Amino acid sequence: MLEITRLFPLTEVPSASGIEKVGENFWLIGDNSPNIFWCDEHFTTFQKAQLYDYDDLENGVIPKKKKRDLEAMFSIEMDGDSHIFIFGSGSKEKRMKGFFFSVNDSNKIQQFDLENLYHLLMKEGNLSSDELNIEAAAVLKEEVYFFNRKRNCVFSMSIEDFLNYVSDDKNLPTIKSVRFKLPSLDGFEAGFSGAATDEINQRIIFTASVEQTDSTYFDGETSGSFVGFLTCEDLAHGGTIACEPLSKNRAILKVKVESICIHQQTSEEVTCFLVTDSDGGVSELIEIKLK
Repeated sequence: MLEITRLFPLTEVPSASGIEKVGENFWLIGDNSPNIFWCDEHFTTFQKAQLYDYDDLENGVIPKKKKRDLEAMFSIEMDGDSHIFIFGSGSKEKRMKGFFFSVNDSNKIQQFDLENLYHLLMKEGNLSSDELNIEAAAVLKEEVYFFNRKRNCVFSMSIEDFLNYVSDDKNLPTIKSVRFKLPSLDGFEAGFSGAATDEINQRIIFTASVEQTDSTYFDGETSGSFVGFLTCEDLAHGGTIACEPLSKNRAILKVKVESICIHQQTSEEVTCFLVTDSDGGVSELIEIKLK
């Protein structure tokens, strides 16, 4: 059962596309911003660091044709410290860059190239360049999972292989891929948009949204979004997955959820935060409870 408990504007982060909780802080990215933002659990005081240089902003954001389209992120422990990894969508050549840094020193941000990895994903998933669109990433049981929106492909590799690639992009990882079938709205199938690791229950909580377009580049009218679960068995085999629409007063909310993170949980209930991208409007933060 899914219950929306809070919904409010997230004015500090333009076109919010990713959210991750590390310790007591939340880290957020926007797909047309060169910055990463972080704040406390009350979402009051925000700080930011610049991921890459970009001076030609229009109203504080990067124009669509020039943006890096940062869409996916996850955190892992390395050398006794939490590190955040951020990924471009790969839907265009300039969107094949990644970044990582220690949360204790966000001024030392390192960039790495995703081109070789993303071309390998396309080969293994039998995707064209127009179909590659990485929207989410998560880590579960020593495996890194990348969620592709088009055709709902999920790619996996070991953490060791992934880190070897980051250190040298000629170290190509061993890739596995599976495909999923998700529900549809208005004749369009939902596409993966966010993922968070549920360590207690050893599963991934995902979000998927419906846009009325077949393009990975051009936005379409939003029909709504879904939340669901993927077990280790699901992630190994793919298939049809049931998920619940995000709704209030029995009406599906026409919001494009872009990312999800877990805030608090027990074995019976999980509280999550979702972020939405309104494609030029104000981003929103949605708190939900899952039972």
